Amino acid sequence: MVGKTPLDYNNQVLISILHKLNFNVSDFVKHFPFARASLIRSQRNFHLEGTKTLPVTFIYLKDDAIKIDDFPQSQIFTYLDQKAVEL
Repeated sequence: MVGKTPLDYNNQVLISILHKLNFNVSDFVKHFPFARASLIRSQRNFHLEGTKTLPVTFIYLKDDAIKIDDFPQSQIFTYLDQKAVEL
């Protein structure tokens, strides 16, 4: 499959790949509503938070959240240490 683009794959190739991955269609159907809702929520949060790049990491706590991309590592650790003491 080296050198191919997604457009080069027909249904037989895709079915073969899914079979090798032990992909189960019934699992897909069962989990699709959750996956769709999760994707929609992620997209909405991406835009609401003013995120410009991916990946971005958020740490959500009971009463607060921190966006990792906004702070230097030392400040993040200080913040998390303070939160750990509060717990």
